[in-house]
Amino acid sequence: MMLRYLGAEIIRVLSKRSLYIYFGAIAVVFVLITYIRSGGFNEFTFHVDSNTYFEVLPLFFGGYLFSAVITDDLGSRNLATLIGHGIPRALIVISKLVLMTLFCAVAFGIVPLFMYAVYALLGAPLELSMLGVPYAFALRALLLAVGFSAIACIAAYGIQRTVFAMTLFILLASNFLGSLVLMVLSLDFVQSLAPDLKNFLLVNLSSEIRDGLIHGTSQAAPCIALGVYVIAAACLSVLAFHKKELEF
Repeated sequence: MMLRYLGAEIIRVLSKRSLYIYFGAIAVVFVLITYIRSGGFNEFTFHVDSNTYFEVLPLFFGGYLFSAVITDDLGSRNLATLIGHGIPRALIVISKLVLMTLFCAVAFGIVPLFMYAVYALLGAPLELSMLGVPYAFALRALLLAVGFSAIACIAAYGIQRTVFAMTLFILLASNFLGSLVLMVLSLDFVQSLAPDLKNFLLVNLSSEIRDGLIHGTSQAAPCIALGVYVIAAACLSVLAFHKKELEF
């Protein structure tokens, strides 16, 4: 059942014309910006630019994919139809997060190669071995996009309103909520009670994993912590989904 549902959802998303228009427009803008800035590119600028772009891609890539994969159903009768055909709510939530992970992995996986090709065509003296660092940045962006999606799913299935789910995702992916939480956790009385609590923010956990890849160190603890985030958010989404009546 899950494989059939995943297959149908993949076809649905890939059939959206806006998918190709959106990502095509981003690619064109990137090429134009890179062309304007071309001249003097090297390994250092390639890595710095990669870091800069991957800081914003969870918002721009993840935001569109979250809308296409998850919130599209909230404005139609799809959820009611799926449940009416006997598909469990838990399966819907898990399948959506799996799809979100797959689409983000493809999108973020293509970006370093695309950047490499554009920079190389513009005369940058790059080698394939230089792709390691950009892919570490890409992994962090992927983890953030999936983590933010899992949290935003609580609003998506608990409130079942596209505007609330998308607003929560944007606030998370733009680091607005993260900055507010970090400010609170940095207060003196909070630091005195739990000085290491801010290390468990998604942005910090994903940064630890990225740095571990770049420097070749083991990062099992942040991987486990991030996995707990996603699993806990998925469980809360399923619980909220069960408690919320379908409103169509």
